[in-house]
Amino acid sequence: MKNFYIFITLLLWVYVSLAENFPVVEKSIPTIYGSMSSEPVRFLLDTIFTGDGSEPLDFAVSLNSFPEVAVASIDQGVLSISFLSPGQTTISIMAKSGTLETENSFLVGVYPEIIGDYLLSDFDDLALNPENYWNGSDGSGGFASGEIFFPNYYNADWGSWSQWAYSNVSDNTTPGWLNQHSAITGSGIRPELQSGSNYGIAYYPTILKFNNPSSHNIKGMFVTNNTYTALSMKYGDAFSKKFGGIDGNDPDWFRLSVWGFRDGNPTETTHFYLADFRFEDNTKDYIIETWQWLELSSLGKVDSLGFMLSSSDIGAWGMNTPAYFAVDNIYVATDLAPLVAKEIADIKMLDTDSGIAINLAGIFSDPDDDDGQIKVTILSNTNHYIGDLHISDGTLYFTPIEKQSGITTITLQALSNGKTVTTSFNVTVQSTVAAQSALSHSISVYPNPSHGIIQIKGLENYGFASIEIFSLDGRLVVNRTNFLPNETITLNDLPRGTYVMRIFSADNIHVSMIVLR
Repeated sequence: MKNFYIFITLLLWVYVSLAENFPVVEKSIPTIYGSMSSEPVRFLLDTIFTGDGSEPLDFAVSLNSFPEVAVASIDQGVLSISFLSPGQTTISIMAKSGTLETENSFLVGVYPEIIGDYLLSDFDDLALNPENYWNGSDGSGGFASGEIFFPNYYNADWGSWSQWAYSNVSDNTTPGWLNQHSAITGSGIRPELQSGSNYGIAYYPTILKFNNPSSHNIKGMFVTNNTYTALSMKYGDAFSKKFGGIDGNDPDWFRLSVWGFRDGNPTETTHFYLADFRFEDNTKDYIIETWQWLELSSLGKVDSLGFMLSSSDIGAWGMNTPAYFAVDNIYVATDLAPLVAKEIADIKMLDTDSGIAINLAGIFSDPDDDDGQIKVTILSNTNHYIGDLHISDGTLYFTPIEKQSGITTITLQALSNGKTVTTSFNVTVQSTVAAQSALSHSISVYPNPSHGIIQIKGLENYGFASIEIFSLDGRLVVNRTNFLPNETITLNDLPRGTYVMRIFSADNIHVSMIVLR
């Protein structure tokens, strides 16, 4: 029995000796972010690892899962991280002391340079107490940040929500449904990108749209996993499997798809893998745990976005993977305002006329949009008593009201890219009875009947006039503008018969019947 205790004591002594000589991770290397133009980040590795002091530690980069994203190098105990291209990579550093070694792994997230003039929806314009969230329990139906509206549906009976919430919860270690309002990053975009801590949480099915009905170019957004989802994929839970399976070889994946929509029609689609375990080399398998850039410019000009999540983990009731993701810093292009391509001339008509129809397609132009998707509305109509005014299928219609006369100024507004431009014109409606009486005593047409050449007497006091001649079936057969006094009208080409002549002059009208023999 004594020998047994001596053996156990020696075994413990050997174990303690080995443990004292074993390199120890003093502190973890935090997740590192940088852009492609950022200076390299450096660490003194002897502040990360410690040994027993009997001999120096040797360091080596044991893993860099995606070296095209970032380069890790060690020189005289200094770890240097250089940023190459957008993405996420896992880097492991091995510390060795003799035959003993230990490893420390960390993530590097690289983002692109966002250059240009953009409107930012970053959720930091939303008031929120620290370590808190908003999930629609106030029944408001959604919220706006920047140019974008985020719809929300809250079920008061179940205390559940869908579509969009926003949060600044930093707990990225607690698994399970009760931690559904946090991002796996533990915060919003890092200070290197944008100050502030709020971020958006989406629960599928999800859409977003703009505060106005116009369409916009969305440059892109930053996305990452929700904590509940990320830890479910990483470790598995009662409802979802551990990604990769027991041996790590299962080709699991979790994908975010984004659709652009315009006037209810889809534009393009882009896909982004929030987790991917389909690599032959398992060291490349990943779950996104950093903020990653999702480029959306390929969707074109859109007025809303639709989001869909899909997973390799499917059960009898559909997707087992929790259907959440997180978003921050959505960049919307500041496009140019539409232009007035052609002014609308002032219009004069009788109260008995059938009305006018103006095709609005050529009135406005959009310098940022080749296919002319511009929203035109009636901004004002100063005298709605004299006519009915509306827009239908890109055409403006004005119909005078009989026995009503006067002048109205119509102002149209064109909206595109969230910006507007206006144009105005006047419509004058003349009373048929009043106009005829004003000229009836001073205007005459002769000879009438005529053999084809007629003159108009009495225009000397009115300057020029406009002449319209109609056949009895309503066809306009002559239309003369700027007709001067003492001019003649030649009608030899017209068939013999009776016609209606209208003479517009000095805001008045004269109507007479003429006969050609």
